[in-house]
Amino acid sequence: MIRTGPIEHSLLIGVAFQTRDGNVPTAVRRSFAQNLYDPVVIPRQPSPPRIIPNPNRTEDLGVYVFDRASLGDWLQATIGWRKTRYTDVSRTSSYKATPDTLSYGLMVKPVR
Repeated sequence: MIRTGPIEHSLLIGVAFQTRDGNVPTAVRRSFAQNLYDPVVIPRQPSPPRIIPNPNRTEDLGVYVFDRASLGDWLQATIGWRKTRYTDVSRTSSYKATPDTLSYGLMVKPVR
């Protein structure tokens, strides 16, 4: 806890990392005409000639900083920031995102 005059700060600084490996084979897709009010039975489909492996790796790294500032027991303000590096890569696709996320809030506690 850090005090700046009458305001008391609780800081939270951290890093979070998650990695996940998966292997969802590529799917064979087929289209069929269908009617909501007069459904058509879809015939059984033959198995594909071969299943193609499609390993993927997902990584999610986040760095964050939060501050909860309190003024007595009746007022709290929270502000935080998180920087993310997210990747999902496989043989058939690649997705990457690096968003910044800001969060904030204010809580007022009524007193007698």
